[in-house]
Amino acid sequence: MVTDSGAFDDAGLNVTDPNDRLGVKADYISLLQGMALQALMPDGRGRALEIGCGHGRLTPAITGLGFETIGLDPSLRLLRLARERLPRQPFCAGALPDLPFADASFEAVFLINVLRPLHLMGIKESVDDVARVIAPGGYLFVLDNLRESDSRYVTDDWITGRFRGLGLVLETRQPVRRGRWLGVLAIRYGLVPRRWLPAIARHELARMAQRTRIPRWTYDNVVYVFRRPL
Repeated sequence: MVTDSGAFDDAGLNVTDPNDRLGVKADYISLLQGMALQALMPDGRGRALEIGCGHGRLTPAITGLGFETIGLDPSLRLLRLARERLPRQPFCAGALPDLPFADASFEAVFLINVLRPLHLMGIKESVDDVARVIAPGGYLFVLDNLRESDSRYVTDDWITGRFRGLGLVLETRQPVRRGRWLGVLAIRYGLVPRRWLPAIARHELARMAQRTRIPRWTYDNVVYVFRRPL
């Protein structure tokens, strides 16, 4: 059985929280982000591309929107885990900046926790190829961690400016999860029953929808929904 904790890429790096020994925090984050997908993305039609799908953590949530989803990741190890987890789901190896797909071939593209790793590698501009594969009228869904005045994080201005410069229109911008707070620590250490997770996620989504500023002492998960004009 493949869980949301202890997934390692080809370099042996753990792509999950190594302190999340029970996997409850990962389950909570996946649940909350899946709920954000349902709330902020239109119902899906056609094909979707999940770039940086990893071990398939959020692939079912994307497929649940109604899209025929293809998961893409450069890590063969993570793709093996994804195929074990979701044997009927199509996955393929590949990476930015040269996506192995034709122009305008997807009605939606998902970049979930991809920009910051690219930023830390100094190659965040490689996301420019994303716009090429989005069909007219199609969507780009971006979810990433933002922190004010911290050079380790991509900035809000960079995200909105970069994709607008590629001809996409910003339709939605909304924080959805706080990086560090007492509740998520309690979840990580198993102090919160799993049956409470949906209610906590709904509460956090509602609270975060009221936030207007990026924090300095922690980070926020922020969602952006762009659309390519017809």
